[in-house]
Amino acid sequence: MTEQLLKKEGDINSGEHRQHWQKEHLNEDCRQLLNEDNRYFLHQAMSTPCLNVLEKAEGIWLQDDQGRRYMDFHGNNVHQIGFNHPHLNAVLKQQLDELPFCTRRYTNQVAVDCARKLAALMPSDLNRVLFAPGGTSVVGMALKLARIVTGRHKVVSLWDSFHGASMDAIAVAGTHSFQQGLGPLLPGIERIPPATRYRGIWTREDNDDLAYADYLEYVLKRDPEIGAFIAETVRNTDAQIPSRAYWQRVREICDHHNVLLILDEIPVAMGRTGKMFAFEHYDIEPDILCLGKGLGGGIVPFAAMITRDRFNVAEAVSLGHYTHEKSPLGAAAALATLEVIEQESLLQKVQDDEHWMKAALQRLQQKYELIGDVRGLGLLWGVELVENRKSKDRASDAAEAVMYQCLSLGMSYKVSQGNVLQLSPPLIINRTELNQAIMILDQALQTVSEQMGYQIHALPPENEAPAHEMHGTFSVNRQIGPDGEVIPSSTIPMEGVVSLKHPEINIHQVPLVTASPENFVKAGFGEIVADFTQAEVDIVTWPKPGWRDVVPGTGNEGGITEGEFVFTHEGDMAVARNHAVDGHYITGWFTDPAEARFDRDYSLSSGRSRRQIYVREANYHPDGSQIFCPVDQTPFIALLALPGDDIQPEDFIAFYCDGSFGIKIHPGIWHQPLFPLAEKAIFNDKQGKVHACIAVDFVSEFSTYLSIPLPEQVTC
Repeated sequence: MTEQLLKKEGDINSGEHRQHWQKEHLNEDCRQLLNEDNRYFLHQAMSTPCLNVLEKAEGIWLQDDQGRRYMDFHGNNVHQIGFNHPHLNAVLKQQLDELPFCTRRYTNQVAVDCARKLAALMPSDLNRVLFAPGGTSVVGMALKLARIVTGRHKVVSLWDSFHGASMDAIAVAGTHSFQQGLGPLLPGIERIPPATRYRGIWTREDNDDLAYADYLEYVLKRDPEIGAFIAETVRNTDAQIPSRAYWQRVREICDHHNVLLILDEIPVAMGRTGKMFAFEHYDIEPDILCLGKGLGGGIVPFAAMITRDRFNVAEAVSLGHYTHEKSPLGAAAALATLEVIEQESLLQKVQDDEHWMKAALQRLQQKYELIGDVRGLGLLWGVELVENRKSKDRASDAAEAVMYQCLSLGMSYKVSQGNVLQLSPPLIINRTELNQAIMILDQALQTVSEQMGYQIHALPPENEAPAHEMHGTFSVNRQIGPDGEVIPSSTIPMEGVVSLKHPEINIHQVPLVTASPENFVKAGFGEIVADFTQAEVDIVTWPKPGWRDVVPGTGNEGGITEGEFVFTHEGDMAVARNHAVDGHYITGWFTDPAEARFDRDYSLSSGRSRRQIYVREANYHPDGSQIFCPVDQTPFIALLALPGDDIQPEDFIAFYCDGSFGIKIHPGIWHQPLFPLAEKAIFNDKQGKVHACIAVDFVSEFSTYLSIPLPEQVTC
């Protein structure tokens, strides 16, 4: 029973898979040092015995004493900026020379600077800071402060949560391995179920997790002695991502009952989720925030508690009073880490990586029946392995086997809950390294699936560059000059835009195929056009509104119009100007529409990318066909679907055309203006002059954006 509980909470450091891996990979010197480690260190769950011996850590890589390298997708959640970062090292070396320690009763400039910086990053009045040597300590300080502020001693926490290893921290946590055999813990703790949307006790098909918030209110209504609710904003261990609605409701409930909301972001802050702090995704504020782990840059143990200015009421109590309370080294490490995150634009990078990771992992889920769920935010991902997707039985043996296969191939990560592969690489990881990690995971899943008899599905060939997730709106106020150009400005607010982070928005990845006579012409989408001047627009006679026929020779006299169709990439947007009908459109976005920029200071070198395009709308013309031909043989993508007003996002196909020909789109074919693979491209356009347009808005009708991968072999 004990082993099963430990296996549920993490690696148990024993078992046949580990023994086999060590037999295959460790030499005698390594075994000798492991034996000495086993002899002199006090044994404890999930730390003993050790797996291997390390001698170096740099960037995203660990290196063992035999020279083998492993990508570290775990890093104890301290490696946001990677290991051995030169800026952090230089700052710490200088600090060691100047002021390595601050004696109690004194302060120092770097500690004050660090407190000021953290306060500046916080919303509203969250501007009071206390430092401590570790995350467990700041959780203890937060619990003390909550009692002082509210005058109430009881706390609500979550089952399966983790808040540290001290007696007060394990009391509010929900993990067996830290509590076993310790007897009575801190009194007044009420635990409730966490908001888990895949296998929770109130799991719903629509992923609604508000029942978990409702249960919190149920508890608070019945116990007026509760003063605080402590929770991880995003559960790190197995990547549980509550909905925005859940956290909005929790904030309302806490406010209504005068209960403090303590958010533990020790493992997930500092950019892990694509925001500096995870609560920023949910448009809420904590009353107390706990930070740690990566705050010290992976070198100095350093943590912080941040709370509201009005809660500065504990002058008579030593909340922390730690020996290293205002550590100059810790503060210097925190400031240097924040500088790296800001100077290297890691937040935007992580947001871009999130979309790539989601698409790559979902593709693995389509391939391997063993994968029951993929979930994540930023560069925190959980891949849950199950025996059966309907029963959701945990595939713990397979998860352990996959982990050791990955280790053999050069990738290290943690298994949580017995069956969840938790993937959290350094934020500095580049796309090539991410792709290498996905390939390792793919190979390991393939091997284990074949060995254990799990089904493997055949997938169509992958077009490089998985898609972004996108949530946005089409209504944008834009200033246009006399020649149709966008008047330069800074980032312009987009009223009505729905962000990619909106919890109710889905992303549909449109398949990308190369246009051919078989899949384009014979399927009924249109015709291949070799000569624009010879191509003719098909005009459809106006349909009769009743039983009487349209008089012959009428209903089709609107004529034809033609002109240049100019496509440009303006920052994060794809923009088109149709001179044939004087139309000016935003046809898609290369990033989150809510954060898109189209000013002239925009630079792809700032961590932004154009690896996919997100589309919100499509339309068709019932009155005539439309002809597009590239003037300079620019390759392009045409997003199309066959006729029918009962259109679905899944009906669309993206056709890649190499630019050696144009296309004629038949009347009634759903489409969006083309997506040329160039910064600017001009097409000759010919269409019916009536230009009747029937449109679909995927966001309002389906809560979905279409995402089209852009081939990497073509620079755009």
